[in-house]
Amino acid sequence: MSASPRPVSFPEAFRFWLKLGFISFGGPTGQIAIMHEELVERRRWVSHDQFLHALQFCMVLPGPEAQQLATYLGWLMHGVPGGLIAGGLFLRAQLRMERTMAYENVVEVEGLNSALAQREPLSDDQVTLRRLTGHQ
Repeated sequence: MSASPRPVSFPEAFRFWLKLGFISFGGPTGQIAIMHEELVERRRWVSHDQFLHALQFCMVLPGPEAQQLATYLGWLMHGVPGGLIAGGLFLRAQLRMERTMAYENVVEVEGLNSALAQREPLSDDQVTLRRLTGHQ
């Protein structure tokens, strides 16, 4: 049996969930490991037993485990508002990063398209070679 968790304020939990949302290192497995290390071992906001119970439950459900685990743990600590904040911040920060990366890819492709429109048509191999070597 693990030690009982210590109480955590809502603003402190809010900051943690916001920070976790920006961490995409290791994908869902890495995020779950970070949640365990931070919430169970370091901060002691959730007991080891509570975390394992939540993780096992989320593994059975279809869908993203890390997202579900964050939502459940937020709910466990602060009820419905905690679950909404944990799940929402976890998802919102990742969506923002994905949107930024998508925008950068679109700008890059548009730049390539406009450069190619001014020149004679090239094969895909020629385009790839020029991109890799940096030659115009």
